[in-house]
Amino acid sequence: MCAWRGILQEVFGSEMVVKLDLFHAVLQVVKCIPKRHPFAYRCCQAFRLVLRDPSDTGEKRSLQTPSLEVMLENTDNFLKTWKDISHANLTVLTVAAIKEIENLKKRNQSFLTPCDNVFFIYVI
Repeated sequence: MCAWRGILQEVFGSEMVVKLDLFHAVLQVVKCIPKRHPFAYRCCQAFRLVLRDPSDTGEKRSLQTPSLEVMLENTDNFLKTWKDISHANLTVLTVAAIKEIENLKKRNQSFLTPCDNVFFIYVI
């Protein structure tokens, strides 16, 4: 991931700060969801929508990225919906996945402010 960020930083120069592209942000969480869990696919599909405008639910992104407040609200709603869903006593959101989501929220709050020149590459 660092090599990819370096390539992007070279392309966009010092005027933009490339922190983390959305593909890798989502991947950090998705890799912690047990693949064999019967709800894993649905959970991953729901999580990829967290960083989108709530009305942008199609297969491909069609709207601009929402504000930080909207993304944080989407994240909280996702956690409320999925953190207690289990099958055969196995939760779909593992402790590691929840920790990654919380880390993502903290990182977003620390570097996404309206005056920052932060750039995300949208490949979700």
